[in-house]
Amino acid sequence: MKVNNFMFLLIIIIFVNYSSQNYLKLTTHKTQNFRIQYDSWQDLIGKKVECPNRGVLKNFIIRTSGNQFWYEYQCYSSTNNGVDEGEPIIKDSVYTHYYRYSVYFNNDIYQYNNFPISCEVDYGLNAFQMNKETTKVLRLDFNCKGLKPHTTTKINIQSPTKYNCDNSLKSLADIRVGPTNGETNTNIAYVLRGFKFDMYSYRGKTARFLYGYSIIRDMRVSARNYRDTFQRLKNGNNQKI
Repeated sequence: MKVNNFMFLLIIIIFVNYSSQNYLKLTTHKTQNFRIQYDSWQDLIGKKVECPNRGVLKNFIIRTSGNQFWYEYQCYSSTNNGVDEGEPIIKDSVYTHYYRYSVYFNNDIYQYNNFPISCEVDYGLNAFQMNKETTKVLRLDFNCKGLKPHTTTKINIQSPTKYNCDNSLKSLADIRVGPTNGETNTNIAYVLRGFKFDMYSYRGKTARFLYGYSIIRDMRVSARNYRDTFQRLKNGNNQKI
């Protein structure tokens, strides 16, 4: 009986805690318009994508028009200037990571091939940016935010593919990187964990991205299920004290 009382109290505490949290909002954003200078992957250097209010990315896409380009992206963020823990499944912890690569800074799109911007398991992307550290060193900077995911994939999911590509920035445009799954009452977020550009030759140059993501579940649903299960067990308990 003491065990049952303890379980019941624990479930109530969990349920009250989760039900008092705010929801994360799926929001759509775009960067400012940038001038195309090199008409290649080099134009992406120094351009930052970041979710507001310490949110996490769902997906992004590069757009071009005339001599300009920009990023469009979706985030799971609070709508106000504060930390939204979102059913306590997005943690307050965040870390900045970077990788350095020796590269030749030219317009060859293969220079961009396989540069990974990826967080550890149980983390999601908050922001990313490529920077030219020296005349021969490219640095990838990105922020990762702690998660409590239900499921996490490897960085091996293929984006849509473009064929007959050249070295222009348009070869990277209009390819959505990240999950497009619709949110449900149970799976409330699909968070981009990381990505890399994957260029290969197949009847000409072929462009795509590989990415991975995490699925976040609504812990209130889990708490409610635990509570209902406990209630059924309690109602079916015929033991006499």
